[in-house]
Amino acid sequence: MCRRSNVAQLTMPSTSIGYDEVGVARCEQILQYHFKNKFLCIEAISTIKRSIKMNDGQSVEVQDNLAMAVLGYTQMASVLCRIWWETGRRKRGERVAGDLDIVVKAKLNNKALGRLGKEMDIHRYIINTSAPFSCFTGDSEAKDKVVAETMRAIFGAVYLDGRGDELEQTMRRLKFDQHELLEVKVPRFGHGKI
Repeated sequence: MCRRSNVAQLTMPSTSIGYDEVGVARCEQILQYHFKNKFLCIEAISTIKRSIKMNDGQSVEVQDNLAMAVLGYTQMASVLCRIWWETGRRKRGERVAGDLDIVVKAKLNNKALGRLGKEMDIHRYIINTSAPFSCFTGDSEAKDKVVAETMRAIFGAVYLDGRGDELEQTMRRLKFDQHELLEVKVPRFGHGKI
């Protein structure tokens, strides 16, 4: 991740549109989420550690996206857990932990996230070499694992940028809340008769 002390002072290059700006802009458009801190999204789509030269001459170091992907996975699983909790499927005698585990595995595995990333064209904005987009020019070239890790990192970036509510809203927009084990089984608090 970029050094936190410099983030507030840095601006994106204004003289030309670089591939970082294109990737951030497309991710924002695809997710329907506007990043307050663009560097979080840049790190999320970067699978390599690199430096970005700013228009004021400063260089900012961007880490690869693996640590952010771990954060994204845990926060996404937490959101799915909260959605599952609201279903009422937590009654004694039911497969409580098993159901949640099934949902998390179904929604956050490499194949599912890789497919979603490709359907949304996120794979086209992954930076994995010093040359922009060089390895992901076509669907067949983008490996599910790399796309899935990038998707997790992007959701980690959304979490860091906007916290849990905005992450949950983004996940719901992308239909992460749609699974048979996430259907409401009993009325939520304040609904129905007591």
